[in-house]
Amino acid sequence: MERGFTLIEMLLVLSLMMLMMVSASSALGKLSGGVRMEASAWQLWSALGQARSEALYSGRPVQICGLWMRRNQRLLDCRQAVPGQIDRAADHWRQGVLLFADRPGMTHQQYDRDEDLRDYAVLPGIRLSASAVRYTVLADGRYAGGVAPNFVLRDPNGGACQSVSADAAGYRRLWCRGDHCPGCA
Repeated sequence: MERGFTLIEMLLVLSLMMLMMVSASSALGKLSGGVRMEASAWQLWSALGQARSEALYSGRPVQICGLWMRRNQRLLDCRQAVPGQIDRAADHWRQGVLLFADRPGMTHQQYDRDEDLRDYAVLPGIRLSASAVRYTVLADGRYAGGVAPNFVLRDPNGGACQSVSADAAGYRRLWCRGDHCPGCA
């Protein structure tokens, strides 16, 4: 007489497999959110360094502003305030960061075609905000008006928070992880 599995045994094994799969998928989601957060913070960290080094090297101010991409992922402009809407600095950074410098002889500090040095798009699922709409790195490496950038990255799914900032002199870049970071509390 051959012995097989009963229906109850098969249902029990299937239900255990489903529970394991659900717990593994939620853990994997948190892990991938953490990886996206680290990658986005690393991009911001390098953007601040690149903006300062480009300003020092070229002797021209470098602008750091919110990225505005078209639907086909082509660079359009710096994100600007929309008349009639509430102007929140946090909304200007939702797509990422754009670094640009005016061409020699031009000093209007507005983005023109082919002036971009680099753009850094925020990875999906990460929210980026900042305390100001735009930052300017002067030719001596300092931030204009003593206003240093403070970017806050959040993962709404995992609840993680990180901040990337610089001091007004432009010498130090700071990277903080956790709820104790500036802007994360």
